[in-house]
Amino acid sequence: TYEDQGAFRITETVPLSPADVAEGIGPGDFVVAVDGSPLDGSSDLHRMLAGSVGDRVTVTVADEAGGAGARDVELQPIELGAERELVYRAWVEGRRAHVDQLSAGRLGYVHVASMSEGALEQLVFDLDQINHGREGVVVDVRNNNGGFVDVSATDITPRRAYFPHGTRG
Repeated sequence: TYEDQGAFRITETVPLSPADVAEGIGPGDFVVAVDGSPLDGSSDLHRMLAGSVGDRVTVTVADEAGGAGARDVELQPIELGAERELVYRAWVEGRRAHVDQLSAGRLGYVHVASMSEGALEQLVFDLDQINHGREGVVVDVRNNNGGFVDVSATDITPRRAYFPHGTRG
């Protein structure tokens, strides 16, 4: 929409993000102004929002790119790290729902983000709390910063190999 019409259209909101928890804004809406400054095909949203983390920002959204049905919504921008964590959690929840659907609820899902202490604690929590009572669990190690497998990760899983280990291609 930006390339075709020079308009900013919201295609999705990340769960628990400022736009998700705000009322009056959502997928399908057009962002037509930020703090009263109208947007067009040359607007740089990142520059307009720079330095606004923790402040209140008024975003004007509309039902159409031309501004029909315009309304103001107050948002509080968050740090990039917090945004990344919300995007990651949404990705994990999407994968978990996909495995649940494909297996008719028989299999659980966990993603191992890294071999850090916090990630391994999350793995134990996910295995014990979220996947208790499942027939099996898909353990996803894609996109982690791996390179090695911490011994504590192997200690909580069966010793039987379920997939071969090797190089791609």
